[in-house]
Amino acid sequence: GRPALSWARLRVTSAVKPDPTTDALVEHYAGDMRRRLQQVIGHTLSELDGRFSTVRTRESNLGNFVCDVIRKAADADVVLVQGGSFRSDVVHPAGTFTLSHLLDIFPMPDPMLVISVCGETLLAALENGVSEYPKREGRFPQLSGVRFSFDPRKPAGSRIAAESVTVSGQPLALDKEYKLCTKEY
Repeated sequence: GRPALSWARLRVTSAVKPDPTTDALVEHYAGDMRRRLQQVIGHTLSELDGRFSTVRTRESNLGNFVCDVIRKAADADVVLVQGGSFRSDVVHPAGTFTLSHLLDIFPMPDPMLVISVCGETLLAALENGVSEYPKREGRFPQLSGVRFSFDPRKPAGSRIAAESVTVSGQPLALDKEYKLCTKEY
């Protein structure tokens, strides 16, 4: 036959007694998760600045570290991650770096994409990244493999002189294809 289905609306308050079977199951999985999150994935010699006031307005050593690791893993020319993707809003102390720290920084699963872009598109992406500066916009770029300077006094869309941009130490070529790794969002 068909399974019986019933439901009832329950007001959950502190007066509701915990179910020991459910509590044991939750604790089993929570304990396993706590152990996994304490897995050491690296060590740092210096503090890593993940404060919003930093990652959303300027180059950050945390952004450099993360983007450098991604660039090596993705074998990309350039990595661009918006500062708004960095969510910890703290200065991470030097020392042991765990999976928990990484999830504090990037709590939302968001795939990285490797795409081919021409230099002109890369320049436009960088321009977009500084277009709202000095506001603490999430669009401010954290980068690896590219260097540039910008003039915040100029209007958005014309703050970066193409001549100031280098990719892997070489001048940006507007018509050249570059391998860019960035977040899907």
